[in-house]
This record gives sequence, C-alpha cells and structure tokens, in this order.
Amino acid sequence: LADKMNSYGLEGVIFRPITYKPSFNFGAGKELHGVETNITNYRTVKLMEVQFYIIKALKELYPDSTLFKDENKSRFRMFDNVIGTSKVRNMISGNFNIKDLEPVLEKDASDFREFSKKYFMYK
Repeated sequence: LADKMNSYGLEGVIFRPITYKPSFNFGAGKELHGVETNITNYRTVKLMEVQFYIIKALKELYPDSTLFKDENKSRFRMFDNVIGTSKVRNMISGNFNIKDLEPVLEKDASDFREFSKKYFMYK
C-alpha cells in the first residue's frame, strides 16, 4: 500500500510501511502491518485528496473487496454526512477518477477559506 500511494506522486506527503504490536484493544498482542503517513510540506499537501487516493489504492490492490457493502448500509449516512453529500460515495462505489471528485469536494472550499481567516492564530 505504501508503494502504491507513493507511486501517485502526491505533493507534501510520503508513505512508509510500518509493523507494530498493540498492547491493548484491537489487535492486542498481534503483529499488525500498515502504512504511516508523513506530511513533508503542510502548505502543499491536500489531505482531502489523500484519503481518496487511499481508497483508490485499496480498490486497485484488492479489486474483489467492496467498500460500501449492503450489510453496512446503516453507515452510509454517516459517511455522507461527513463528506456533505451522497454523490461522493456513489462516485467511489464504481470506477472513479480523483479529478472527477474535485468539483464536488471543492464546491464551498474557497468561501470557507475566506470566512475562516479571521479565526487563524498564525498566518
């Protein structure tokens, strides 16, 4: 997964494989493998985009897995609420292009950036 994510050449972020053994909760005492996300440039990284590249990578690496299975329908609403629309879920359920998501995800971003400036401690 780390190699796949790095192959996308995303700005401001690199991915490293990790192995760890939790001492409690999920996976306690088991050796688990994952990916560490390292932000190398906070000004250029696009975190919203990164999460969808992770979904894209998982779909490419595990094509037989389904992200939105019918038995998890009760969780669809939570995902839709966090993203702000069901359009994104419907788009990523099929074969999707990250660039096709941008208009939906960036719809209110510039207005929010302008509005939120007054709350920034550091500029």
